[in-house]
Amino acid sequence: MSFRKKTPMTATLLLGAAIALMSAPPTRAQSPAAAPSVVVPDLNDKCFGDIDRTLRAAGLKPKTTAVHGPVDADAAPIGCAYRQSPKAGTRVPRGSTVRYRSWYEAG
Repeated sequence: MSFRKKTPMTATLLLGAAIALMSAPPTRAQSPAAAPSVVVPDLNDKCFGDIDRTLRAAGLKPKTTAVHGPVDADAAPIGCAYRQSPKAGTRVPRGSTVRYRSWYEAG
């Protein structure tokens, strides 16, 4: 096995390369792929189980606020969605929660 003796020129080249790397502007790290986004469906015509099926089919999570009786002036028919958030047509990351209100009548 033979070892080459490092010459001053080799050391200078190595030092120059190290300085060049340290003084180079930082590179932007590759960001992880953005989470796929989906469009929030319109829930206005959806009632009962159709609401959850529609949201889950779009890759979203449903979250309802159930109100006893039609106390809101803008209430939809019994068991139907109204006041959704985010609004229909909004682009959100897959897996986001969509909130809506619906009312029921106990009897």
